Amino acid sequence: MARRFIPFALHQAAELLLAVLLIVVGIHVSGPSQIFLVAGGVLLVVLAVLSDGPLAAWELLSRRAHRVADWIGIAVLALLPALPGRTLLSAFLLEFSALAVWRLNASTRFEPRPARVRPAGPAGAVGPVGPARTGGAAPSPGLAPAADLALRRTARKAGIAAGIIRRRRMRS
Repeated sequence: MARRFIPFALHQAAELLLAVLLIVVGIHVSGPSQIFLVAGGVLLVVLAVLSDGPLAAWELLSRRAHRVADWIGIAVLALLPALPGRTLLSAFLLEFSALAVWRLNASTRFEPRPARVRPAGPAGAVGPVGPARTGGAAPSPGLAPAADLALRRTARKAGIAAGIIRRRRMRS
């Protein structure tokens, strides 16, 4: 078995870079080759943005499902040049893309992302558990839980903004 050393984030980035290459070249050629190249690029974009990873827009595919989808994508990319109407350039780029994704797939670690640990709020706290509830602060008296949460989030954002401003002043 091949040694897997590429993190999944780099796998996604490489797929997106390869997709951009196919789409940009596809836009600059004409005829059926344009459709094949853009379709191959769109396929890679969809795989990258739908998978559970740091560059995902929607996490619909697990990493294991992404690996299976990669194999299907490799087959599609490898078979697209067999369709009539392609040029030598499009055939070369699609075959190169299939080979690159195959090698990428063989070298990537597909371990699931570690579970997010959410800190528990204080005992008896009202409202969702999360960053606004850390530190053990009691709810503000007389406020509804939603208003209390909004107030704490606003205070946190103000504190972050103050820290950024202070850091910028210290640099200059």
